[in-house]
Amino acid sequence: MKTIARSQINEAWNIALAATPDQARTWMEDLMRQEPFIDAYLFTADEHYAPSEKRGLIFLLGFLIWRILSPQQPGPKRVSYHQLIAAQRENIRLMYELAESLGADFLDAANKMIQSHNQGPLLETVRDTLASIRSAATAPLDANLRLALVHLKTVADCLDR
Repeated sequence: MKTIARSQINEAWNIALAATPDQARTWMEDLMRQEPFIDAYLFTADEHYAPSEKRGLIFLLGFLIWRILSPQQPGPKRVSYHQLIAAQRENIRLMYELAESLGADFLDAANKMIQSHNQGPLLETVRDTLASIRSAATAPLDANLRLALVHLKTVADCLDR
């Protein structure tokens, strides 16, 4: 799949932020119907890794990944539970490997992880959004944000084929 241009990413982000509650509900229903495993995966990640005052952010970012990448796919496609778990395992392995080699700094590890990814600009937007809520973060929250990024990259990996 071709790399999504930053202008397309910004346009999708602005459309999502300007959505009415009815539009957002319709989009969420589309995600649930078209990609039920991604939907459940995002809700679970959001519940476990988002700070309570930012609950919904991981789901929103994952939804945007899906909304941006899914039109690029020819024909109907459904990501399976097994595909998500396999991609997640690989991403967790990569994060541990990077954390060990880079001294576990969130932004350095995230930068390295997305550096060669086909959808680098999209993942940079995700990383920057997660980093923006990190300013007063403690080490455990930092770990949660790393795991959130891993989960969001997992969704992008599964859709970017």
